[in-house]
Amino acid sequence: MIPEWDKAESFHAFFPASEGFAAFAADIMPFSAAKPVPQLFEPGVGYDRSNSIVESGIAQILVGKIGEKRDGVSSAWDQLVESLSKEGDVKTWIGFGIDNAEGTWAGLLGWDSVEVCACL
Repeated sequence: MIPEWDKAESFHAFFPASEGFAAFAADIMPFSAAKPVPQLFEPGVGYDRSNSIVESGIAQILVGKIGEKRDGVSSAWDQLVESLSKEGDVKTWIGFGIDNAEGTWAGLLGWDSVEVCACL
């Protein structure tokens, strides 16, 4: 699940102390290895919403620490996307952490099926 927020303030009104988050955490805990700890990411240049990823048959989520290497990660991501696009239809999104996730990046890949994803 990849919830989206209109602004960071809306997220902070929900997490961690709202009744809504408590209900969400209680519902998801039977399916989780640990208590959910959401992080905020802003879209990278040229990216907007991540809807198409979530709507794909298969989604891969990559997260890593980057420190101050945002430009290098963006460049490497663009190269990966270019390479994967030659193999088939892939939906992509990249974002960079804000608040408690600063210095982190997230890359999302969406595939229509496992067979298409197998090109990795």
